[in-house]
Amino acid sequence: MQNHFNKSASDIVYKPTKQIVLCKNS
Repeated sequence: MQNHFNKSASDIVYKPTKQIVLCKNS
């Protein structure tokens, strides 16, 4: 259960960060 939560939390954090990086690069 905790492993699933950690995966979800990192996914929530990582996805917007990836979009920000893509915006900065372009």
